[in-house]
Amino acid sequence: MPVPTTSTLIPPSALPPIQPQPIAENTLPTTNTFEDFDLIIHNQVGLVFHDKVTAIASSNNQGPFSVLPGHTNFISLITDAVTAYQVDGQIKKFEIGLGVLRCLNNKVEVFAGLHVNKEAEVLAKRLQPNQTNTTKPVV
Repeated sequence: MPVPTTSTLIPPSALPPIQPQPIAENTLPTTNTFEDFDLIIHNQVGLVFHDKVTAIASSNNQGPFSVLPGHTNFISLITDAVTAYQVDGQIKKFEIGLGVLRCLNNKVEVFAGLHVNKEAEVLAKRLQPNQTNTTKPVV
């Protein structure tokens, strides 16, 4: 079969159906086997922090949230700070301002100190849910 190009995309109806594969018993863990995960924090200058942690806490436009070992993969804009709960019991708080948090395969990376231009700030405010803003975002 030739490689499809933009002009020769295969319609979904022409593709073979995907068949679910059975999962053998005892192949999935019944409890969370993770005890800690890597937290890596970068800013514009370079590496700020890299260590094992048992949990972190931060917040985004939906509110505060926590990440524990084995958390599902996700990415989010974060605001204010990241609090790291280290394996040795220490608690460290990192002022982030605006940043991006990526949780991937039991590793969390934070890219701190992002700067946005005025247009992006206005758009972000329009897209945030709020009680007084009833206008719909432009898509």
